[in-house]
Amino acid sequence: MKINELDQFLGKYTEDELFYKSHYIASQNPDTYKTFLENINLDFIEEKKIIIPYFYPEFDDPYTMTENSFFFGGVFFIQLTSQSNATKGKE
Repeated sequence: MKINELDQFLGKYTEDELFYKSHYIASQNPDTYKTFLENINLDFIEEKKIIIPYFYPEFDDPYTMTENSFFFGGVFFIQLTSQSNATKGKE
């Protein structure tokens, strides 16, 4: 593999990495973060098992999460989002 091929290979981001990049950028401003959270593709999050710290407030560091807390948090996340979607527009 040549240097330029390696550079192109390393420069490509996965869908997960692009999501986390967008998450980080949005989280820098409360208004953009709220909009970002309201427009999350739940199917993508569930499929990829993406961890969004906002939905796991009891963990400061995702690396300290156990498998059970991750899956419990996922259920909690879906419940929160369902409630959020149900109340959208009633504010």
